[in-house]
Amino acid sequence: MVGAAILSLKEEGCFDKQTENQFSTAETQLEARMLVEWQVFDPLEKKLLFRVTTEGSAKVKMRTTQRDIVLKVTRDAFGNAAKIALSDPNFVEAVKDTRARPPSTKNGELFPEANSSAAAPASANTALIAQIPLSTKDFRQQVVTILTPGGTGSGFYIADGLLLTNHHVIAGYTDVKVRFFGGREIAAQVITSNAKRDVALVKTEVQAFHGLPLRAEPPPETSPVYVIGSPLGEKQEGSISSGIVSGFRNEADGPYIQSDVGVTHGNSGGPMFDDKGNVIALTVLGKLSDGQATQVNFFIPIADALKVLAIAPVLNAGYPPVVMSANK
Repeated sequence: MVGAAILSLKEEGCFDKQTENQFSTAETQLEARMLVEWQVFDPLEKKLLFRVTTEGSAKVKMRTTQRDIVLKVTRDAFGNAAKIALSDPNFVEAVKDTRARPPSTKNGELFPEANSSAAAPASANTALIAQIPLSTKDFRQQVVTILTPGGTGSGFYIADGLLLTNHHVIAGYTDVKVRFFGGREIAAQVITSNAKRDVALVKTEVQAFHGLPLRAEPPPETSPVYVIGSPLGEKQEGSISSGIVSGFRNEADGPYIQSDVGVTHGNSGGPMFDDKGNVIALTVLGKLSDGQATQVNFFIPIADALKVLAIAPVLNAGYPPVVMSANK
């Protein structure tokens, strides 16, 4: 994020009496000197990277109104101050995204795209995660806020060190941050994604807890459901909203669970639970009507999300670490 503050502005010139009326024109000359402070701020790291003050000047002579020549010389002075800032190699270095990586595939993608036609759970390309027994516990610590330079979303652990979220939450980034309920933040990397189905897999260091229990078969219509996430950003992290299963919809990109549970920006990628605390879906879309939120919200069934990403839960009482195949 780049910010500029105008510290001072001095303009000198002579106006003909004809231009006392702002709509009158006359040949006029005006000079301006402007002092501007520039700052480069990293919203992900929450720190100031660079600060510099530059002075821009401009001289304008033209036949016009007082208003137009003042606007012209002011803009020119600001533009010249900006050019000086942009010529500073330290400024240029500060605005570079040090987290950017070269494309990781021959197609120029940031990270491997998940194959939506991934089939057998036992295939060589399948990631195996521990299948956690269905539970009635509160797993709020396993639900996180996903932080990127472009905004925030939600996500949740499906295995040790492995998070599920939406593709649109991490789109354009390979390195993000994960914020836990309570404020702790750690680094994370996007390892694969599927834009069409809007699901993504994010990897972190292994934590002191396992993934959330996943229920492949969604509950029937009218069943109570709950959503945890960070609506409107990290300040509302861990927010819980409730509703019911309103129906099941088949769209061009796949099946969805429809619910009236309240979600908004920032909830994207967060989990939907049944009344026992088992994940049945992840938040993806809130329908709008005339720009206003409705109670028609869509959620991707967890079984469908795992299939697209080629992930298969394996029942094992020991809850082993995630076993990723070589090309993942």
